Amino acid sequence: MSALLHTIVGTRPIRRVTNEELLDGTGLPPGWIEQRTGIVSRFTSERSVDVMAKEAAALAITTSGLDPRDIDQVIVVTESSVYQSPPLAPQVAASIGATRAGGFDLVAACAGFTYGLGVARDLVVAGSARVVLVVAAEQMSIWLDRQDLMTAPVFGDGAGAAIVVEAAEPGIWPAASIADGDRHGLIGMSPAGWRRAFESDPPAWPVVRMDGPAVYRWVIVNGPRLVDRALELAECARTDVELFVPHQANLRITQELAKRAGLDGAVVADDIRTSGNTSSASIPLALAGMLDRGEAAPGQLALCMGFGAGMTASAQVIRVPQRFAFAQQG
Repeated sequence: MSALLHTIVGTRPIRRVTNEELLDGTGLPPGWIEQRTGIVSRFTSERSVDVMAKEAAALAITTSGLDPRDIDQVIVVTESSVYQSPPLAPQVAASIGATRAGGFDLVAACAGFTYGLGVARDLVVAGSARVVLVVAAEQMSIWLDRQDLMTAPVFGDGAGAAIVVEAAEPGIWPAASIADGDRHGLIGMSPAGWRRAFESDPPAWPVVRMDGPAVYRWVIVNGPRLVDRALELAECARTDVELFVPHQANLRITQELAKRAGLDGAVVADDIRTSGNTSSASIPLALAGMLDRGEAAPGQLALCMGFGAGMTASAQVIRVPQRFAFAQQG
């Protein structure tokens, strides 16, 4: 048995935040953020992660035409939920009427969607599930220090979802994954955990801190190796790849990664320009947006690659699904 990507959707908040708004009062020139990141805007939501996840899941079900009672497993990936327990997946399953589904959360930071897609594929191939819903939702805007202009302008909010089903022919190939715990300090929360936050004087809300230059170096060194492994697992050549959809972290990283991985001949997703870095939601948002705008087409061969805090990274070759949707919500 093989697994197929049946449906992909992306949901973006309505509230757009421009670079000019973020730079107001800083004394920095208007092009300062774009020159360093390639980002011209990002979107923020007042809706919590659980609400965003439920909206993306509902859109995926509507778009797919499937009965939610046919879903066997729900996987929710996020790094921006304000609580660790209970998990979000059972709530998402209940909200869409997936009454027969199991559910669990998965945390792999910005690589969460590709990790989740890999797990979904493996569940189906192993026969543990026939239909799996993967939801990625992030409200990164509440975890930012607005005075930190090296980190805060990069992130935005958004959500996406994918449905994986059993199929006679493969449409999702095995995932290649790596984790580099020795470099876990490149991206993370400060203070590092709620307990430390409450013990600080005065108590501090944790915010994201990032060593951007070091992250850039890690990705362009390790990313091409991961691409090689993903292509090997899919038994396909670089020239077969028509779309490259990496995590939307920074335009410079995306462009250099595509070049070094030998995928600059493919259409490369650049949702980072308008949506910013939406962590685990960036890949479904980027792919659904490309399909919605006619920049990608169902049936094309794509390589998705996520990378982020941990340091974690994962990549897999997929066949672009026939069913897709892109919407603005809240």
